[in-house]
Amino acid sequence: MQVSQMLFGQFPMSFYNRLSYRKVVFAGISSLLLVAAVTGCSFSSRDISSPSAVQTENMYLPAGQIVIARPMPSMSEISTEHMLGFLPTRPELKGLWLKIERGESTVSLMDGDNLVLSSRVSGLDSISPGRYEVVHKQRNALWRANSEYYQRRSLPVPSEFDPDRLLKGVLGNYALFLDENLPIHCGPAEMEEVGGMQLNEKDISRIYYAIEVGTPAVIL
Repeated sequence: MQVSQMLFGQFPMSFYNRLSYRKVVFAGISSLLLVAAVTGCSFSSRDISSPSAVQTENMYLPAGQIVIARPMPSMSEISTEHMLGFLPTRPELKGLWLKIERGESTVSLMDGDNLVLSSRVSGLDSISPGRYEVVHKQRNALWRANSEYYQRRSLPVPSEFDPDRLLKGVLGNYALFLDENLPIHCGPAEMEEVGGMQLNEKDISRIYYAIEVGTPAVIL
């Protein structure tokens, strides 16, 4: 009753006669809610003392607007104590392939992971590691002499495409080419101009007849 008097006591009795009691009560409650909403907007979020209330930071703009934002979360270092890493490995090779190890100075014929034969080899110092393949194989292959071959022997140097540059027997009876200038051969060891890899004739003959063009070769 006191609330009704506070809200409606200022109006004349004729006002109550024109409006039903329910409408008056509804208008009064709406007024109270409006006042409460306007008043609540003036409170700072820091006045909230409830443990479940979300802590916020207020920032007032020159235009009088208010921005409410969550505080930035604290940063912490990521522990790497139990992190695992995986390094790429050489793809598994199946069938016959050549493994050439510079540190051991060996050429090995492999069948998957199984060793078929291994032979000592020379001439690996200037060869880059990597994956190759046999691009050509030939018996009694001709070797195209470079200019150094003639200069070391104090011989006239033929023109670039002179047929006299093609020499027989320099690469021996068997030659496997990993590229145009990288042969595996059994030629005379004293001919440094030939380059490539030199091994004994018995072992290279076994490798020669065991593999085909396209056989992978890995230099380690």
